[in-house]
Amino acid sequence: MGVVTVTIDDEVEERFREKLKQQGAGKGAMGEAVSEALEKWINENESEKRDWEKIAEEGLELGGEDFDREKANER
Repeated sequence: MGVVTVTIDDEVEERFREKLKQQGAGKGAMGEAVSEALEKWINENESEKRDWEKIAEEGLELGGEDFDREKANER
């Protein structure tokens, strides 16, 4: 298991801790919540990357003219 030290806004930390307290979260809950948030961020960014990779491979239609890597390199 990795250890990461981060600095976050005081208000965000306070709200986060309060939410954990309200839920009666036990030891380790903060780490679990942060891991879940990081995983979500990674997945969202991987999806975005795949969209751009798909456009790069398949090309993109711009106003009736196809645009792809091969044509871009010709210019």
